[in-house]
Amino acid sequence: RAKIVASSLDVFDGDLLVGTSVGSVLLFALDGGADALAHPEWMVQGHCAPSTGCDVSPSGQPYFVTVSADCTLRRWSVTHHALIQSVSVGLPCTAVAISPDETLVAIGHTAGRFTVWDWPDPQPTRDSTPRCVLKNTQRVEDICHMKWSPDGRYLAAACRDQVVDMYDTRQDFRRVGTCTGHSGAVLHLDFSGDGQFIRSDCTAAELLHWEVPSGRQLPRTVQHRDISWATNNAVFGWGLQGAWPPGATCSEINSADVSHDTTLCAVGCADGGVMLFPYPAVGDVAELQRRCKKYGIISANLHALRFTVDDAHLIAVGADGAVITFSVDRPTTGKFKEALVPVWRPDGGVTNARITRAERLGTFGNPHSRA
Repeated sequence: RAKIVASSLDVFDGDLLVGTSVGSVLLFALDGGADALAHPEWMVQGHCAPSTGCDVSPSGQPYFVTVSADCTLRRWSVTHHALIQSVSVGLPCTAVAISPDETLVAIGHTAGRFTVWDWPDPQPTRDSTPRCVLKNTQRVEDICHMKWSPDGRYLAAACRDQVVDMYDTRQDFRRVGTCTGHSGAVLHLDFSGDGQFIRSDCTAAELLHWEVPSGRQLPRTVQHRDISWATNNAVFGWGLQGAWPPGATCSEINSADVSHDTTLCAVGCADGGVMLFPYPAVGDVAELQRRCKKYGIISANLHALRFTVDDAHLIAVGADGAVITFSVDRPTTGKFKEALVPVWRPDGGVTNARITRAERLGTFGNPHSRA
């Protein structure tokens, strides 16, 4: 196990602040005796290398996970803003995805590798440490994004080799399909609500659609414009048109996510900021850009954004190793309307759940929407 080295020191109000080589800040109470010195307070915890992937609990439990180039998988508490568990996986990490039943976690790595780990509850025992159950090395370039199908059967891996590979969990993760046709590195992907289709985007500003599990490309995208997607991480989706500033390059927005009640969308920018729009962000682009909420966070790229299942928090990770949690304030007054959204059933399959959302936001208040 690597040693933690103090990299900076300061004294504040009788306490000693220590910055460490792993991106953490500890506070030692100098007047608290030997016990206080042996058990310092962790003021700041984070990755010590760029963090490019995060995922939230599919069942709505109050935790989320992040991975980083520092070769660690970390589980965090949403409510307590604290580190629950940190596991060294031995390889620089680029992406992470939790299976729908939360028994497995897939981690993308550099050089075309990905691993799958079992996912026990984080208890302070040796048996609770995640174990690697699969290592795959079929590609050469970095894995950029990983996603499980809504029923958990297929695992999709997008990589800089300009392809998306699909693996069948019922056949010991055998590769059953490859999506070939992108002109650039594939950065993001989404499964449809029924798990029959995938959409993916790339550095060449292409948004392509594919069949699952064959990987056959669907050339007439307009025929699939009304598909309900289980996630919304593709940055070139129809509902994100207004999120792109006029004249922006395809690298202006690095990440995106839509709240589960489909009323808000958040995008992570190359300058380290987060912009919040009503969803879908369609219409007068100048007006949408003027009225959106903008939050400056870090000075580096924001690589991943995720809303929690209850839409109460937004998780962001960046290239400087920062892990940020936003609290999302929801409107409690005004006009609301019922809507049907696809959800995954624990016993398998997809069903429609009835929710209520503000009428002035989302598709109900937008004349351009097809939903």
